[in-house]
Amino acid sequence: QKNMVYTCHRDKNCQINKVTRNRCQYCRLQKCFEVGMSKEAVRNDRNKKKKDVKEEVVLPENYELSGELEELVNKVSKA
Repeated sequence: QKNMVYTCHRDKNCQINKVTRNRCQYCRLQKCFEVGMSKEAVRNDRNKKKKDVKEEVVLPENYELSGELEELVNKVSKA
């Protein structure tokens, strides 16, 4: 990421290939730069957790669970 600081826990010479590429972010990024990737191409939105916009469901006042659903809810709450 643009402002992230990665460190290598080995000797900064990890083998990076399709199988091992997720083991060391530092060496992976360095390899990208070595083969010509620019620092501007680094994505900075990958680590951010997307905030889900939750829509509140409003139920009518006289809403009742079906017998089967109510029984299931009771079993789950007792577990």
